[in-house]
Amino acid sequence: MTEIYRFRKTGEKQPESMDYLKKALAIRFPDATIEVYKDDRGRPLTDREDLWVSASHTGEWVFCGLSEEPLGIDAQVVTTVRNRDRLVERFFTKDEADWLSGREEEAFFDLWSRKEAFAKYTGRGIAYGLQRIPTVTEGAPAEKIGSVRMTGAKLPDNVYFACAGGKGDLQWIDVRE
Repeated sequence: MTEIYRFRKTGEKQPESMDYLKKALAIRFPDATIEVYKDDRGRPLTDREDLWVSASHTGEWVFCGLSEEPLGIDAQVVTTVRNRDRLVERFFTKDEADWLSGREEEAFFDLWSRKEAFAKYTGRGIAYGLQRIPTVTEGAPAEKIGSVRMTGAKLPDNVYFACAGGKGDLQWIDVRE
């Protein structure tokens, strides 16, 4: 099962994803001590071989994913995209650009969050190359990239969320602080 914890950020300070990951782990495993650290590329990992984590923050929200399989998550608040055409040309495939043509900003953030989630899944982040991640297949947002499952959702508060990989159904846990 893949669990997604959604925290409402407190205070004005930029959230530290690692702190929120530790909170999510303490909620899920109250009787265990699980270490979280970053690898040399900045990907968060745990000291358990059977537990994968990922985090994303946007607006007032911090999202933390926990799974028994590798995963990457991303969330994006939908806003007006400055230089959208240039971004699409640089980071999207022709199929994606065609799909985005004439669509609102929500469509852009649907695909963008999928790209970032997959890039996090690989462990390389955006260094993987966002233009190499095909998020549209058969004229719709991809449900799989290669053998990796993709889940995307529009959430309340005008947020797009995506998860790459993970295991089983997504279980949402809202934590209001």
